[in-house]
Amino acid sequence: MSLCSNCGSTIPENNAFCGKCGNPVTTEPTLLQATTPSSSEMSAPSVLTEQLSSGFSRKVAIGVIFAVLLFVAMILLTAKKSGQSTAATTPASVPISAPVSSADANPTWDKNESVNSIDGVKTTVYRDSNGRSTIIVRLKGKALEAYVITPEMVGYDDTSVRIRFDDERPVRQSWSRSSDYHALFASNPRQFVAKLQASKKLYLEYHPYQKVAETISFDVSGLTLPQSFFESYDKRHKQEQAAWQKKFDACVKDDQIFDTDRQKRDYCKVMTQ
Repeated sequence: MSLCSNCGSTIPENNAFCGKCGNPVTTEPTLLQATTPSSSEMSAPSVLTEQLSSGFSRKVAIGVIFAVLLFVAMILLTAKKSGQSTAATTPASVPISAPVSSADANPTWDKNESVNSIDGVKTTVYRDSNGRSTIIVRLKGKALEAYVITPEMVGYDDTSVRIRFDDERPVRQSWSRSSDYHALFASNPRQFVAKLQASKKLYLEYHPYQKVAETISFDVSGLTLPQSFFESYDKRHKQEQAAWQKKFDACVKDDQIFDTDRQKRDYCKVMTQ
């Protein structure tokens, strides 16, 4: 049963119109119908969840991008500071790309210069080492020396050596030894140094004390000495040769009697050394 909304009369069930005034009957929605949410309303929580999830992912992505940018910025800042530090430690008067001599460019040769505080004599030394032995080329004032520091003590009786440059034939020479028996001096340092400059490898055979002959080798490539390195030596060498020749000629002209002229000349060579 329901009441007519127009005249208030009672309307039997299942009647579509009021029997008194003819007003159509309007059906009120039930509580279930009134409170049942629509499909769009039912899907609201899932939409909200998706929105929240999408917002969280966006924040994570933004955080990752920010961290990457911060890391790149730190790397660039570190590189900039390193470049400034390198520039600060590089002498302003020496360009980074400044050419150097081949002797300085070759790591096997070390160069050292010093001046004696007493007499002012300048000494220039070039050194090449293979780990066990060392070649020394030294110009002290006008005196040129070239010698090899041997890994073992040199024999007392035999100071002869055999040397070979690159693929040339070996040559036997008589060198002199140092007072401590641990170095051999080239008999002709000017010629020896000239060969060093023109070669890449040096092989030297010497006789250690109470042992069989031993061969040592060196990488001598890259040694380039200025011409001034030899000028002082050449001048002094010519003077010494002239003085020796004068003494030798005087000895030969002496009245001492020898069986042959060769014996006399050999005697004079020994006496004028």
